[in-house]
Amino acid sequence: MMYTVPIYFQVTQRVSSTIAGAHLFPAVIGNTIGGIAAGIIINRTGRYKALLVFAATSSITGYTLMLLRWHGHTSWAESLYVFPGGLGTGIAFSAGFISLQASIDPKDKASAAAGLFMTSTLGIIIGMAGTSAIIQGYLRYSVQLDLTRLGMSQAEIAEIIRKASESVSYIENATGAVQKVLIDGYVKGIEYGHGLSIVFAGITLITASLLKERKL
Repeated sequence: MMYTVPIYFQVTQRVSSTIAGAHLFPAVIGNTIGGIAAGIIINRTGRYKALLVFAATSSITGYTLMLLRWHGHTSWAESLYVFPGGLGTGIAFSAGFISLQASIDPKDKASAAAGLFMTSTLGIIIGMAGTSAIIQGYLRYSVQLDLTRLGMSQAEIAEIIRKASESVSYIENATGAVQKVLIDGYVKGIEYGHGLSIVFAGITLITASLLKERKL
């Protein structure tokens, strides 16, 4: 989400990176609310499994809404679809940390916490790299196919793909059919990126459902 959302608005609305990044604000708010709320709920109930299931479901909901509704013409109201994803992430980090602490021997808590933060960072890197690869891969495929149909030479197509892959700002300089092809390629690639996020969130949902909860 941190990668796809700004790119989506830069491509579809041709806005600056600052304005595009502002569309992440609801996700940041959701992340904060989720983390705080999870801590309060766990402190009062001593339960965390249901929170993990809810976190995964919330993330799936957010990404599904973006997949179904973000097709190039997105209003500020529809940009709020990032909120459930941020909420789910905030809850997952808090509840995941508590579940880890409840499941291991006290003497291993420090090393386990370090391992959790390391794997979380690794997961973020893998997710962003995978999403980027999907977007760039589909962009190259769709642009190659569509511009070939328009009768452009392979050399021209290769140059357009290179420039579009290097920077989304190239779209502003493209005109007519070429610009439309680039926008469509990016938007569709981002949709596949959301699909990958849904898969990861689905794995989290299954894992959380199978988790054996320990009373705190």
